Amino acid sequence: RSPPRSPAAGASGEYLVAIYLRGAAYLAARDGAAAANEFRRLRDLASVDATRPIHTLATLGMARAYALSGLTAASREQYGEFFRLLEDADPDLTILRQARDELGAL
Repeated sequence: RSPPRSPAAGASGEYLVAIYLRGAAYLAARDGAAAANEFRRLRDLASVDATRPIHTLATLGMARAYALSGLTAASREQYGEFFRLLEDADPDLTILRQARDELGAL
């Protein structure tokens, strides 16, 4: 009999989305620390399937969570990473425009 696997070992898309949605819910509830924790968990699972865009969205979530928590330097770092990950994307994407506006307001 094989030992039980950790959730990360078999992280399905649904499991990753659940973590993301929990982080987004904490953001909506204005709990930056809890949101950052969820987005960090999701980023830590990037090695499970690095091609999923949800890991990039987790980077933006962490930037927003840090901003909400007053951790401006950490927030700026995560926004920078988010922009680096999407450097080849269409600059007029709504999510990129929103992120640029949020960064500018820090």
